[in-house]
Amino acid sequence: LAHTKLAAPQRLNLRIVETDSVADDQLLLDDVKRLLLEYVGHDEVSLEIAAHGQVFRLEWAMVKVDANEDLTVRLQDLLGDSGEVTVENLVN
Repeated sequence: LAHTKLAAPQRLNLRIVETDSVADDQLLLDDVKRLLLEYVGHDEVSLEIAAHGQVFRLEWAMVKVDANEDLTVRLQDLLGDSGEVTVENLVN
């Protein structure tokens, strides 16, 4: 019986730069959340929000995604110039 080896755990890192519009930022964050929920999996998600020269880091422990290329491309399209997406391998 062939069994598939589990891929190494990964973490999807999102970094979003706040704009002057709180409403727009909230909409963007909602869009990001909706997109993440389409890719449920086993990878962790970490969100950094850069605002006023500081970086706030949020761990979304309850959100686990499949950090595949399709998701990262769509997230980058969504964020455009106001954010970046990286995926890191978590080696135990």
